[in-house]
Amino acid sequence: MATLTTHVDGTVLTAAALNTNFSALNTEVRPVATGGTALASFTIGDLLTATAATTLASIVDVATGQVLTSGGVGVIPAWSAAPTISGIVTLSGTGPSLKLTAADAQILIGGATDPGWSVPAVQLFNSGGGAMYAVVSVGVRLGSNIYYDGAEKSQAGGASAAIRLTLTPDLQFLTAPTVAADAAYTFVERFRIDSNATAAETALLVSVAGAAVQRVSIGAVDSGGAGFRLMRVAN
Repeated sequence: MATLTTHVDGTVLTAAALNTNFSALNTEVRPVATGGTALASFTIGDLLTATAATTLASIVDVATGQVLTSGGVGVIPAWSAAPTISGIVTLSGTGPSLKLTAADAQILIGGATDPGWSVPAVQLFNSGGGAMYAVVSVGVRLGSNIYYDGAEKSQAGGASAAIRLTLTPDLQFLTAPTVAADAAYTFVERFRIDSNATAAETALLVSVAGAAVQRVSIGAVDSGGAGFRLMRVAN
């Protein structure tokens, strides 16, 4: 059964009038208080966030590679290309869990500031930020307050000493004396292990009295006593 609806003034509500009202509702920007956003349009990639108890706004999209970080309770989140993360981060999956591809990519652990290395390195600091252990290329540098700017140097603010292990492909052990701040280290080879297989010679080279390393050789059978051979380093 059909129903006729009239306004209080006696006019009849027509289909055309209803269509006009619905069209207006469809295009109306609704306020937050009634379930809307109070925003007429959005940009692809933007994120909606509350900026006040009854206000919404967009977090504008940014360049590739940035992550959204929390600014704390009551603070609008923001994109960051260098986020600071507190707590423990777990990486899982097959293959490398952490991959750095830049030519001077570095991992800094325990330090407040970058000490200035310009080569790939893993830098570890003690709790006071002083001592540093750096892994560079195929070698390992161990020292206090060292940095690199084309040569290993003592970090400004304090003298320090260092040792270095390298694979070239031999294993070399080098040491450097204590130097003043910003002075370059002069590493001296003290010990080496190589792949030498020459008869009567060992794979060891050692430095005697600060001189260049020399091959350690061995004497005849029992030259060091019954069941032993004497090890010899040239004068």
